Amino acid sequence: MTTDHGRVGRRDLLRASAAGLTAVAVPAATPAMAASAAAERRTLLYREVTGGSVTSSRDGSVLIAEVQGVLWRVPPEGGEAVRITDWDLEATRPVLSPDGGRLAVGGYRGGGFHLWTLRADGSGLRQVTDGPWDDRGVAWSPDGSRLVFASERGGDPVTGASFGLWTTDADGGGAERLTGGAYEDSDPVWWPDGHSVVCVRAAHTPDGGSDGGLALVRVPAGGGPAQVLRRVGEGRLLCPSVSPSGRIACLHLSGTTGSPSLPAARATFLVDGRAVTEGEDLAAAPPCWLGDDRLLYVADGRLRLRTLGAPGSVRDIPFTARMPVPRPRRRPRALSLEAVGPVRGIHLPALAPDGGSVAFVALNALWVLPVGGTPRKVLQAAAAHHVQMPAWAPDGRSLLYCTDRDGLTAVRRLHLDSGHDEPVTGPGRLYPAASPDGTRLACQDTRGNLLLRDLATGAERVLARPLAADGPPGAPT
Repeated sequence: MTTDHGRVGRRDLLRASAAGLTAVAVPAATPAMAASAAAERRTLLYREVTGGSVTSSRDGSVLIAEVQGVLWRVPPEGGEAVRITDWDLEATRPVLSPDGGRLAVGGYRGGGFHLWTLRADGSGLRQVTDGPWDDRGVAWSPDGSRLVFASERGGDPVTGASFGLWTTDADGGGAERLTGGAYEDSDPVWWPDGHSVVCVRAAHTPDGGSDGGLALVRVPAGGGPAQVLRRVGEGRLLCPSVSPSGRIACLHLSGTTGSPSLPAARATFLVDGRAVTEGEDLAAAPPCWLGDDRLLYVADGRLRLRTLGAPGSVRDIPFTARMPVPRPRRRPRALSLEAVGPVRGIHLPALAPDGGSVAFVALNALWVLPVGGTPRKVLQAAAAHHVQMPAWAPDGRSLLYCTDRDGLTAVRRLHLDSGHDEPVTGPGRLYPAASPDGTRLACQDTRGNLLLRDLATGAERVLARPLAADGPPGAPT
């Protein structure tokens, strides 16, 4: 990716992209207006893919690349790409329908991943699934009538459930469960006859995690026992793809030192269990079959086409994608460490129980402000540490707050009368809130679990777990 000088924020990119794809009636621009607009905008050039994917029609005439969360139509022989989605959809893992006319994607819009469809030219965007659960890894049935995907739906709206396979009509409608049990299923793809589905299966482990995905299984489309197609002894399998004749390509991440959550030392594409790549930086996305002997995929930041069984038959498809974005507007100002002025960064103000004072964090210090009075600094953090997340004790005589002064962020209590400062929790605890009687503390841990702590004994229990606690399926971590 290249650009001119300066930096641009992610929200600026979103706004610029949305503006670029929205048709509105505007007055005719004068040359002066055009020159002014051009001076306020710049263009980002993308010639490589970072963490994206690529899909193609069966005949290779339509090629869609996911680049920086945006979908682009790329000429099959390479060249100038045409943007077909905007940033606020944040489309991932696009897959073209069997007739090449429509796309299905996972889109992060509205606070979660759901399935969307659109035409191959970017028009006709339509949401297919909704709800409080994440839906990912979509694939078309061979006749183009149904979609299969992985989802944690069906469980508690907050904690979700184990990821299983679900199907739905391509035009929307009720989702139907296909698999579910003491495992996580992800990355589904249909068998060519439409009678079964292949996916990655990760077995649950006694510690509450999973083995990462050591097996590829095949499940009848109408439900029933799964057939294990392939199993590896270490690492994890990802992103299976099935050719028209039933050849299976998948990604094998290995060298994770016994833990599937650790970064992999090696990534290899397997076809029918045999390695077909070596030393390539492979994106975690399914390869796309063009016939039975060619694979289209992302490697080393490039769109790559590999012909199997033909040594040296690998070709990259070059592209240029241009994204217009606004230039950031900045006003130069002189900075002085001695100058007195208004504080611009007040963090989490908290009203005292009697409503007479406000506690807040500013300039890496804890302050108490009597309503209508002058703020008083009650604690200053060292430059190497942070103070944050103030909360009042129910009696209003002490403040709970978080700091990383002893390592990981923990909750401490500052007694306002004496200035005595004491630990309340161990490391890795955030966002304290005391019960009305002051005997219990609600807080979060660094994994997002909501905890309840007995302040007398220190005993803790989990009240609620975060949504998608195991992370997104199908992506290496």
